[in-house]
Amino acid sequence: MPLGTGMLLLRRHPEAARRVHTVARRCADVLLAGLVAYFVVTGAGRLPEVGWAALGVIAVLVAGCLAVTLVPWLGRARTRRAVEMTAAVRNLSLALFVASTASTVVVLALLAYGLVMYALSVPVAVTVARAAEA
Repeated sequence: MPLGTGMLLLRRHPEAARRVHTVARRCADVLLAGLVAYFVVTGAGRLPEVGWAALGVIAVLVAGCLAVTLVPWLGRARTRRAVEMTAAVRNLSLALFVASTASTVVVLALLAYGLVMYALSVPVAVTVARAAEA
């Protein structure tokens, strides 16, 4: 819904969309940082319960999402960073939706995915953003 609203605003009122984007981006960054901090505080100690093999599979899946930043034909670095973060976060969001009624083992695996995904994605996104600014 927010993405669709933003796209509609950009099409109809580009100047207003630019102003809203600046504020919305900062709010999104703060919310993301809060979510990552929450995951780390509440779940990092439970990672060993998932098992090292599962964590390895999760890391490979996240690395696949991050590999998008290396594909130059996808456009500018900003575009690749957006695609990378969207893919990684979308996987977690869809998994949480599907597993909302699942066992605690499934939820714990999703927590592990979230921790690994944010731990790997955020530094990559920051690096790509800095490279784009340079």
